[in-house]
Amino acid sequence: MSYTQTMPALYRPKPTKQRRMAYGFVIDWAAAAERGGVNFNPALCDTPQMTYVKRMMRECRLIWPNTKIRPVDFDRKILACIALAENTSQRAMQLPSQHAVDQMKHVLQTTEDPQWYKYYG
Repeated sequence: MSYTQTMPALYRPKPTKQRRMAYGFVIDWAAAAERGGVNFNPALCDTPQMTYVKRMMRECRLIWPNTKIRPVDFDRKILACIALAENTSQRAMQLPSQHAVDQMKHVLQTTEDPQWYKYYG
């Protein structure tokens, strides 16, 4: 056998697990507490933060129906993310138009653009 021939593979490496990612905005809970206190109703939600987040989710879903809340790993912390897209399927991978992103930034009262975050877990 010459050295130019390749040896048959004795093992096949396992395919690497695809890392699930979410594209969206990380929720700032301090701002959510401040903004949610205005419309807080204890009969509907436990905390002012959840009042704000639920209202923002309703408004974001009107702009982009694929919007979900996902736990993400950000700087070794588990945070909630308002996810506009994720890499779990072709349908979920669709990104919103720039106009829709601008509308959501206005609704969420942020100037930051959405980013890709690793799922927690």
